[in-house]
Amino acid sequence: MKPRSERFKLQVQVGILSEDGQTLGAVHDISSTGARIENAAVQPEEGTRLRLGFSFYAYALPVPIHGKVVRHTETGGFAVEFQEVDFRTQILLRALLPKFSGAAEDAGRSTVDLEVPPLLLEACLKHAEASGQSVSEWVIEQLERAALGTPGD
Repeated sequence: MKPRSERFKLQVQVGILSEDGQTLGAVHDISSTGARIENAAVQPEEGTRLRLGFSFYAYALPVPIHGKVVRHTETGGFAVEFQEVDFRTQILLRALLPKFSGAAEDAGRSTVDLEVPPLLLEACLKHAEASGQSVSEWVIEQLERAALGTPGD
């Protein structure tokens, strides 16, 4: 059984493309491995493969992700498990979902926008995964070590 990824409450539009056509829906919660989609004009059968386009910012190009419908919700929506997500998209989801959802502010933390080179971000993700932490947790731990001289530096 796969470990459960942290889910974030999020209200963003998603384009849905299947063999039956194209429509829009709304993401109500999302993780780096899947999403719950509501308010779509379609109710695809379980096992249906979809191409999704997530619009995280107004006027931004949608982030494309392939998914498979894994269950239906009591509210008429459906849950999608992401399929074949490229490494850069995984990084984007893991690093930015807390920011999009406001989770960092909800936890009483300040946020800082950093421009991180892609290779450095990939390395951080690998270290975080190896230590069983989220990217945010791992980066905060490394910053504490560097700035405060905590044990393990």
